[in-house]
Amino acid sequence: MSSKIKMIVCTLLCTILISGCSKETGSFTKDKDVTLDVGYTKEEHFKQRYSALLEDDYPNFRVNVVSTKELLNPDTNPVQWVKENQVDLIYLPSELMDSFVQEGLLADIGPSIQKDDFDLERFVPSVIELTKTYGSGKIYGLPTNFYGSAIVYNKNLFEKYKIQYPEDQMTWESILLLSSRFPSTDSNNIKGISLKNTNLLDLILHIGQTSGLKAYDRQQQQVSFNGKSWIPIWENAIQSYTNGALDINADQNSYLTPFLAGERAMAVVSYDDYKRLEQEKLPFDWSTVTMPIDPAQADQSDSLRVPGFFVILNSSDDMDAAWELLKFFCSEDVARWEYRSDYGFSSLLDQVVSEFEDREKVTPFYKLSPKLDHDHDMLPNELLTISQQTLDQILSRTLSVQEGLDSLQTKADQELKRMTPMD
Repeated sequence: MSSKIKMIVCTLLCTILISGCSKETGSFTKDKDVTLDVGYTKEEHFKQRYSALLEDDYPNFRVNVVSTKELLNPDTNPVQWVKENQVDLIYLPSELMDSFVQEGLLADIGPSIQKDDFDLERFVPSVIELTKTYGSGKIYGLPTNFYGSAIVYNKNLFEKYKIQYPEDQMTWESILLLSSRFPSTDSNNIKGISLKNTNLLDLILHIGQTSGLKAYDRQQQQVSFNGKSWIPIWENAIQSYTNGALDINADQNSYLTPFLAGERAMAVVSYDDYKRLEQEKLPFDWSTVTMPIDPAQADQSDSLRVPGFFVILNSSDDMDAAWELLKFFCSEDVARWEYRSDYGFSSLLDQVVSEFEDREKVTPFYKLSPKLDHDHDMLPNELLTISQQTLDQILSRTLSVQEGLDSLQTKADQELKRMTPMD
């Protein structure tokens, strides 16, 4: 073969290769005419949240919204729903991620992230950790927002009573002991901590759950109340309660009021509570620390929650356009537009707070690694009733904690057998 012919062949091969690469990595133009079917809770909600920005950024993007309300029905089969609703992109509630992943309905967007150099470091690290947890290491979707909880504390009260500030990654035992150090009298109305639990029993069960304990195992049909690990939880909670250190209040309308008035040293706060703290001009200094942890897993927390993920279905006819729309939902423009809305903290680090100096106060909401609690089973009402009766006896000093838990274990075992008779 002559050198001239070789040169022509090489030129043709290079042209083909370059053409192929260009097609693979071609960028999506914002003025491209596109129509996508998007699954979302309600069409009007989607329009309220995204339409204005979407029309500005992608003027020729057309979105047909398909309601996902039926997916929330536990009897709905995900595979059948996808067959009947040919959507490209869907906002999928977190509780449905496992079933969609297991059924192979979702596209792995990892390759798209790499191809576009989409920077995941812009996101809150624990949110991306949670995303990979749902995908067993892969990324099948991205969340635009998250919710979390933290403990807010009144620095002035701690200084007044010469008590050391709370710290990140404390246990519930330490938090309860700290709350008990504040004097509670009729004259000052000071209490150590405000809690969102419905009652003392709810708090005890929550502390047990945080510590990895299970009072009830639905699958095994077993109850466990009088184990050695439960006793100090009951004792510490009861002591703090009888000392007047705890303000247990599930009323969301008035919950934060005592803390705002300077009458609570600490309070468990959610995203909505934090929004209010930001808006109030408080007459005292305050800050936040992480929620209490399980000492066996001190770097993890189950208080971080993602309401949902934007995911691309494998059946989409236009993966590139679906990925472009997903990136739009996770953009800084959308995050700024939604700042302090009802949707939670932004998943983007730079948009979690508007002022950099406030970052320290928000960090405890997402500082720890996320922990999914798939094994937590709620106590049936029958067992809750028996547990509350036992707690009342302990509070009235009719029974000691050990006697009460032994009695509760016996009664709960009997009740469980009655509830689940042998075939």
